[in-house]
Amino acid sequence: EVYHDTVGANCGALEMDFAIDKTGAVASDQAAGYAEFGAWIDSCYGTDIGHTSMMGMNSGNSQLDLKITDSGKEFDRVMVQEDLMNGQRVRAFDIMVNGNKVVSSTAVGYK
Repeated sequence: EVYHDTVGANCGALEMDFAIDKTGAVASDQAAGYAEFGAWIDSCYGTDIGHTSMMGMNSGNSQLDLKITDSGKEFDRVMVQEDLMNGQRVRAFDIMVNGNKVVSSTAVGYK
């Protein structure tokens, strides 16, 4: 939950208790914990079941449809990102599922 409330909420960073010894090595038990955490993140976000592109969208476009390519696949997370090459352009967004608003938020950013 901490990960989703920080990085997932566009905080951009999650500070972890990351200690290295005098030789620059990480203790094996800590390394295993970080690997487990990375595997958990990968299990949440590692497989795309649908995607779209905002290429060509401008201020006149206000809706973007996501097509799920793996029909029948259940999911409980949606990752929204924007290309920041031209600065932050998305100021607010809603996520609708079958006509029902499930999320309303601001500032997308790039994870």
